[in-house]
Amino acid sequence: EDLDTEPEGATVTNDQKTEVYTNNPERKLSSVNTVFAQMTAYEPNYDAIGGRHCDFGYPSVMAFTDRLGEDMVTIYTGYNWFSGSLTYSNHVYGQYNSEIIWNDLYSYIFTCNNIITSLGISTESTESELDELSSSNKFSAAQGYAMRAFSYFNLVQLYAFNVVGHGSDAVCPIITEENAEIVAVDGVDRSTVDEVYALIFADLDKAIFLLDKAEIGRASCRER
Repeated sequence: EDLDTEPEGATVTNDQKTEVYTNNPERKLSSVNTVFAQMTAYEPNYDAIGGRHCDFGYPSVMAFTDRLGEDMVTIYTGYNWFSGSLTYSNHVYGQYNSEIIWNDLYSYIFTCNNIITSLGISTESTESELDELSSSNKFSAAQGYAMRAFSYFNLVQLYAFNVVGHGSDAVCPIITEENAEIVAVDGVDRSTVDEVYALIFADLDKAIFLLDKAEIGRASCRER
């Protein structure tokens, strides 16, 4: 009866991660590194859309958006990986370019939410509560907040019109550590442009505060 049987299978729960982080705080950094490793993963959407040579993380998102600009002189590239963007035919939810962008950004948000949850903080945490974190945990949390803000900034730029005059328009669902479990079961309505920007600014403010308080310089970051 003393046998430790968890985790069973390939799934590790947030509670199990929290226990590991409590016993080994330095392992929180592995979660932070996961966010950035995701950004250059090859075919991270294989299960959703099958094998696509143009599915290679955030560089794909940049390539798609570059080709939506007016300075592209041809709709043919020889191999036509990005033809959906070049012909503006990717402006429907079922087009694989759109799925790659949406899935990639929300996968980064998912990982960031897990980082924040594992540190025992939340969207409502005050600066005084954040300041109680260890220097290493401040560093980890700051990256989680900054990367989440970055992801939502991409979403609000791509799925809404200019914020001026469109602040009340619905744009994309806000999923944070606060509602992630509810969203997984019941879903959530899209938030407005103003609401998404409010979260972006709040996350950036926390990231700046935490990085300043962490007292970890660039040299230390490189070592990590």
